Amino acid sequence: MSESTVEIQPDYARLVEALRDTGYSLNTAIADIIDNSIAADATKIDVSLDLDENYDVHVAIVDNGCGMDREGIVNGLRLGSLQRVTPDSLGKFGMGLKTASTSFCRRLAVVSRATQGGDALQGIYDLDTVHETGRLTATIGEPTLEQIELLKMTAGSGSGTLIEWLKIDRILENYDNPAGAHRARALAKAIESLVDHLSLVFQRYLDANDPRVSHHTKISVNGKDVVPFDPFCEDVLPPIDVNEVVDVEIEQENGEFEIAELRIRLFRIPNDSEWPSEQRSKLARVFNDNQGVYVYRENRLIHGPDWLGEFRKEPHYVLARVELSFDHRLDDAFKVDIKKSKIELAPALKSELKKYFNQVRTAAQNERRGAETKRALEGGKGLHGPADRTIENNAGSLKTANIGNVNPDGSAEITNNRGTASQRIRIVVGPDNQAMRIEPVESLPDGVLWMPSVIDGHPAVSLNCSHEFYGKVYEANKDRQNVIQALDFVLWSLAQAELNNLDESNRILFEDFRIETSRNLRRLTETLPDPTPFVESDLDDTEE
Repeated sequence: MSESTVEIQPDYARLVEALRDTGYSLNTAIADIIDNSIAADATKIDVSLDLDENYDVHVAIVDNGCGMDREGIVNGLRLGSLQRVTPDSLGKFGMGLKTASTSFCRRLAVVSRATQGGDALQGIYDLDTVHETGRLTATIGEPTLEQIELLKMTAGSGSGTLIEWLKIDRILENYDNPAGAHRARALAKAIESLVDHLSLVFQRYLDANDPRVSHHTKISVNGKDVVPFDPFCEDVLPPIDVNEVVDVEIEQENGEFEIAELRIRLFRIPNDSEWPSEQRSKLARVFNDNQGVYVYRENRLIHGPDWLGEFRKEPHYVLARVELSFDHRLDDAFKVDIKKSKIELAPALKSELKKYFNQVRTAAQNERRGAETKRALEGGKGLHGPADRTIENNAGSLKTANIGNVNPDGSAEITNNRGTASQRIRIVVGPDNQAMRIEPVESLPDGVLWMPSVIDGHPAVSLNCSHEFYGKVYEANKDRQNVIQALDFVLWSLAQAELNNLDESNRILFEDFRIETSRNLRRLTETLPDPTPFVESDLDDTEE
């Protein structure tokens, strides 16, 4: 039997419904359409997201780009439109306009004018029509007066394009009362999220002073200009001394190899005391969710921030941010998806990048821990007063070593269960006219949590404010004085048990005990939540 080739026609009704579930969020969908406006050299892009007179959601994206003629509109509505002439365009698969729009609406209108003073044309792509006819078609005709007015507000009488979502069924659909306050609040929150998203994704295109972009644009949402957001805060701190280019080999269709560049920059963004003002600090979005790797394709953010599956987001790394930038030639190496919002690195490339991730995470962790230690030390100055007084008032009934002469060499004469001997011990001069038995310090040798000490001739304990246990347990309970005193009593008693039984034969054993206990406590308390987590609170939009 001879072979034959059969054309397989898809079931278009099922196909267009399946394409509604490609995983777009509202933010990524609108950003994908804005890509087309930037590719059309638009210098002005206006986004409208609001409720009409019937409380139905209305979405429109209008630009003053080069516009499209009849053939261009038909091509734009085609699933898998013709490839753009310039490969560095933000568009990639020729699917974004349709899949992004119909993820949220059932009827897509494209109104465009290609020449100054020319007539505008409208193309309609309607999923319900596909169901009725079984065919994938577009209707080309004249736009409505309202659509012409929308186009004119942005493009004047010049070229431009309006993208309008009609029959929206997937935005704010789960509210019983269309005019209710909860639905209005949910819309306001969606608009706020969209503005934040666009300010980050298109930052380089929005910043008129950014030299990495050949042409810039202005974007507004509901009439308010979107302000570019630089996640790396370069106006306050420069990048860490890493500004490298990794050469990636790309095999061409003819079997030859081309070299494409992947640029890497590492940033440890400012800590609390480094911001020039409180207002600048608030604008920086220093939240736990914003740490990690930001991936840019053709100067447009397409992924992140996250650690590309290598690490979890933890509070100690909140200041760590990495920039990866590449052009369209590395699309295959990064496996850029249809939404341009997800990537997947080849194992060899991920292994190469991991060393940079570790470097910036270490820098951020060191700075963060240093700041936490200073805050804990400052907060600890009055934290242990009640425990100090309790220990002082009960000194006569407590089992402690007797402290004799304190020597200039850092030793004291200690009488304990082992006898009397001169022992090396931490010697501290306490504050005037104040009993001190618990001493918070910036650090202790070997990173231990506690260490026996002698303060003004009295047996005491010194606590390491840089240890995770102090930051995550003491600070987290600073308003619960009974908990603070209980912790102080435990560590003071451990210190006295050591001091009561210390001699030269067991000194190393006691030191090893403190080191091992402190190390285990460090590992365990790393899993506890940060006492001041960097997270944004969510509004409760549950319908009443």
